[in-house]
Amino acid sequence: NTESQSKTNTITFGTIGSLEGYYNFVGGIKTGFAFATLLDANMNLNLEKLMGLKKGTFYVDFEYHGGDNPTSKLTGDLQVFDKNNADPFFEVLEIWYQQILFNNKLRIKLGKVDANTEFSVIDNGLDFMNSPTQVTPAFPVFPTFPDPMPGITIFFNPNHLFFANFALYEANQKEHFLNFYGDPSAAQLSKDGQLFIIETGLNWNNFPVLGHGGNFKVGLWKHNGHFTDLYGHQIHGLAGIYIIYDQTLWKSASKQHEGKNVRMFLEYGLTDSRISPVFRHFGGGLVWTSPIKNRPDDEMGLSIQNANISSGFQVPRKNELNF
Repeated sequence: NTESQSKTNTITFGTIGSLEGYYNFVGGIKTGFAFATLLDANMNLNLEKLMGLKKGTFYVDFEYHGGDNPTSKLTGDLQVFDKNNADPFFEVLEIWYQQILFNNKLRIKLGKVDANTEFSVIDNGLDFMNSPTQVTPAFPVFPTFPDPMPGITIFFNPNHLFFANFALYEANQKEHFLNFYGDPSAAQLSKDGQLFIIETGLNWNNFPVLGHGGNFKVGLWKHNGHFTDLYGHQIHGLAGIYIIYDQTLWKSASKQHEGKNVRMFLEYGLTDSRISPVFRHFGGGLVWTSPIKNRPDDEMGLSIQNANISSGFQVPRKNELNF
């Protein structure tokens, strides 16, 4: 809502609050209960209306996360079953300035940015709770919740079909920009270095052969920091790839049931097995919108995610299935 309203409003505020409870019935680290809270407040400024800066936007987002981290307390899963799982923190989650140029063909964003709002966006996986439907676990240095990082991002969209995005982030454990409480940057694997990402692909509507709307994305990334691998050795640099495919399989032709559709997604990620506990990951899912008559906003979904675990990571099994 914030993004769409900001086109017409000068200043837009948003707040989100949630309380989550978890009970682990069997397996994992231990059985039992855990809880977590999340409070978020954000502000979006339309700088064109405020200052006459055409197509300029300023955004700031404060976030507090308290309570337990159920992944580390209860389950120990590597893929993170809830994308909001984190140790307690309070920080400015995002603060950035964005400028759109050349008739919307070029967009530049500068500041502390949640990379998953711009890269590895799995459109048909966004409504799922589990983290691998948002970003592959084979991208362990990705600067998203709970540790967005300062950087610069450039988006090039010459037409409605093709796009290419580039970003450079200061992504490491020493970067504590506007972190007031807790240590969310500890999620990073390196104490130094920067992360470079390039993502390119296609967006389509009623594309020949494929039919209804969808997209295909390929992301390449490289981190130039120093890492301690799973065997205790020092390694300079870490790189990887991710691939995403979203597709609408069917949608109703009736204007009365315009939003009724079936969508799917597939994803794949690969990185160095010496450094990342999850070195290869593949998954997919289906979403059925409006499965019940006269309830157009309801959805049903199924996601299956499989992670291959490095031999250097000491666990009994070498793959993890998230269903």
